[in-house]
Amino acid sequence: LATCLCECAPPSTAADDEHGENINDPILMAVLQVVEYLIRHYQIHARPHTAHMMLRTFLPIHLMYPQLFQRVLSLVDLTTAGGSVGNSKSRKTNATMSGGAGTWTFLRPFA
Repeated sequence: LATCLCECAPPSTAADDEHGENINDPILMAVLQVVEYLIRHYQIHARPHTAHMMLRTFLPIHLMYPQLFQRVLSLVDLTTAGGSVGNSKSRKTNATMSGGAGTWTFLRPFA
């Protein structure tokens, strides 16, 4: 999904909607439909590790689609995103790799 989002064309001024986002991009629409499915069926925004991955996926496009990124931020609990999962041995490894709980709290003013 991250690769597809990076391949999205920057929004043009002619095809912008009232929020300044190009909703007509077929790649962006396909990615958003997949993310919507994952949120509805697997609640990826509510689990710490998957919420962390979701934020990392949408971070590269936050300048091109600020309204979309703000919506993603509003869905994710920023205090637990990036938290550890699994047993105690893997928890330490996951917390080190993902930055630990509270890694994304600096984004709170933008949500």
